[in-house]
Amino acid sequence: MKKMKKKKSKTAVAELERIERMSSSMLDVLNSRCVTAERRCRCGAVRGRAGNQGFEGA
Repeated sequence: MKKMKKKKSKTAVAELERIERMSSSMLDVLNSRCVTAERRCRCGAVRGRAGNQGFEGA
């Protein structure tokens, strides 16, 4: 069990390091696009969820 935990932690650290490396360059470019996309998606998701809950509740 201890060996498995160590392997998992190492893989997790490696993944975090990769994400950090990607975040430094890729996220900067993606953020400009994601910000607008998230705003649209959140508005649509919130409206859709609220509408669905209303219909289900009624």
